[in-house]
Amino acid sequence: MVGIPLELDDWWTQRQMTELRLKDRILSGAGISFDAWRRAFTFDDGSWYATIYGEYHDNFVAVSVDPSLRISTPNLVLSTDQMEAGNVSRLVESCGFQELTPELTHKLGFGSLDEISQNSLVEDTFFAHDNFIFAFPYARPRNMDPIDIVLGVHENYLHFELTPIFRLEAKRKVTDLLARRPLLLRSHAQKEYIEVTYSEPSSKRLKRFLKIPDKQRIILRSKQEGSF
Repeated sequence: MVGIPLELDDWWTQRQMTELRLKDRILSGAGISFDAWRRAFTFDDGSWYATIYGEYHDNFVAVSVDPSLRISTPNLVLSTDQMEAGNVSRLVESCGFQELTPELTHKLGFGSLDEISQNSLVEDTFFAHDNFIFAFPYARPRNMDPIDIVLGVHENYLHFELTPIFRLEAKRKVTDLLARRPLLLRSHAQKEYIEVTYSEPSSKRLKRFLKIPDKQRIILRSKQEGSF
């Protein structure tokens, strides 16, 4: 098997699509599940606390805490209701998380789990909803670059190994576009390319005047090195 397979099987994976957006140094989007993103993090280093919340047990939040506030809490274990709901990856149990308790949440300066973000006591965060929507800080050292993970997922969609030259150029192009606008990546296995769709950050009036379409796209052809 090539690339990075996903445990996810939903609307996004069936269409082989990934949405990415970068705002305020937070990478967010949809279409990639926890099993892929965990490759970027060292969740078992003793600094990470996590919990699952929401009426449908569909929100997962994890924080890496400053050493001065680290306390001993039980390991994160999914309850029967959480397992039956199936809205959070069961892999979170095996990653070394300790339970993010209400007490620790308040000590970190947050009134609720929805308020959690980086501050002087929170070194890193990871959020997932329904195991397909994600958000985490982008400009941090990672075990694996997030864009490499995205390309690995699409490599799996295409069913063949991407060449080093293509991977390097595709990463450069996606990173450059992402810095300025949200992106939608879609793999076309039969045609052997990745389609990247985005909107130009211009007013609708200016777009009409310059005859710029609302949606732009580029084609990343995967089997011809350097073909974009």
